[in-house]
Amino acid sequence: MFTVVLIDGDRSDYVAVVRRAAQEDVFCGEFLISSPDFEFAHLSRTELEEMIWQLVSESYPGQRDVLRNIVQGATNGEKLLQAAREAFPEHSDALRKGTAWGRRLMEFVLNGPQDAGTERP
Repeated sequence: MFTVVLIDGDRSDYVAVVRRAAQEDVFCGEFLISSPDFEFAHLSRTELEEMIWQLVSESYPGQRDVLRNIVQGATNGEKLLQAAREAFPEHSDALRKGTAWGRRLMEFVLNGPQDAGTERP
């Protein structure tokens, strides 16, 4: 079996595990480290803001500027989500990288609004 592993570069814990597994010849295949991470490679800052806003807006009406500042200051998905968890603690479980976040990202990419004139990789 040939294995291909794709992980975000901002997840140093995952990167370390996969590198160690490769060094120890645990799997046959290759691994790719995404930099920028999935969020910043496939969504614009405006799209990231909209995606998170859809999640938090009911609980935090009037806080869009707070979110906009968080998104503009973030350099990767993990830092973005960490800052969003601090600002919107009621949604901290949903604002973590993992299966649920990945599904939300893919749903947004497939169905959400896209910035005019842009094309996704």
